[in-house]
Amino acid sequence: MSTPLDLTYTKRAYNLGLKAVSNFLFLSEKEIEYYEKHLDELPDAIVRGFVLPPEERLVDSDFIVHVTRSTKPIYPKWIKEIIHPEFEIRGPVEYDLRKLKYQFHDNQMFDNVVHGHIIYGYLKARNVLANCLNLQDGLAIREMGIAVFKRLFKGKVICLWGSVAIDKDDRLIVPSFVNDGGKVEIMWCHLEDKMWGSSRPVYYF
Repeated sequence: MSTPLDLTYTKRAYNLGLKAVSNFLFLSEKEIEYYEKHLDELPDAIVRGFVLPPEERLVDSDFIVHVTRSTKPIYPKWIKEIIHPEFEIRGPVEYDLRKLKYQFHDNQMFDNVVHGHIIYGYLKARNVLANCLNLQDGLAIREMGIAVFKRLFKGKVICLWGSVAIDKDDRLIVPSFVNDGGKVEIMWCHLEDKMWGSSRPVYYF
């Protein structure tokens, strides 16, 4: 792999239009070579977050999220019950996303996966749940745009554990936000599914 001091590598990245891209030096020489041969795929790679275009350079203020806590969030109509309504308006109204804490269940490491119920029980047993992000946070972070998400959470599914709910089929679900085709979108994950691995850390204040 080339190093940042490899002028030939830098020139090749420049020729791809990545001279002002903040993270192009994290690309391997193999990746640079691939895009040199597949220029038609470069725009799509930028959209999906593999490389960042110059206009997505961010400053400190871009990472400050502002959350409305005075009113409860609006849930989909098929949500029957919110398990922890006391958490709905809890949390700071302003904070730096870069300072969020995160942790894993032991079985999430090394790409192992566990059921969502295990994570949920783990958080309750350690009194972490009350400090987890909730739907209000997810909605506010979505408004910040895809550039912030890709910079901080690239490749991650961020579950909003403060807003665990019961759906119309009496299943426990948790809202999450993801990079979906270049947009930050909210989706709902069933806790009965075995899909919580190293790409799903628990973020909390």
